[in-house]
Amino acid sequence: MKGTLQEFIKEVDHQVFVRCGLSIHDLPDIDFHNWWFDGIDGSDWDHAAHGAAEEALEEAGYSEEAL
Repeated sequence: MKGTLQEFIKEVDHQVFVRCGLSIHDLPDIDFHNWWFDGIDGSDWDHAAHGAAEEALEEAGYSEEAL
């Protein structure tokens, strides 16, 4: 198992920061429970974190090209 919801949110925050230099706290809220589930592991974790980061950036108005 990879980790808790809090650890997942930190991973998404890191991915958002790498892409645009902002924190998830600077962007509109997304529902992290749509992406994370108890027991998430390995490639599911990576895929979910990537998807959540993309959703957060899309909600903030970033174009797909910027992602």
